[in-house]
Amino acid sequence: MARYRVTAPTFLEAVLREAGEVVDYGGDPGSALAPLDAAARRAVKAYRARRTAVVAASPTAEEQSSAVPLSSTEEN
Repeated sequence: MARYRVTAPTFLEAVLREAGEVVDYGGDPGSALAPLDAAARRAVKAYRARRTAVVAASPTAEEQSSAVPLSSTEEN
């Protein structure tokens, strides 16, 4: 399991962790976790790659604004 230092108060597995704590964690490492070992560095790299792919695949704000609304506020 990957080892991290908590950098800001955060919930991990329904437990509030305080800044400075060292934790072993197997989930997705958010921004409040600093990697302390090779497993954690690999997990952070993989998580960031997945997040980048999700952002790249999502529509831009411009594309979203050009969508046709589901309902109209104008009365016919």
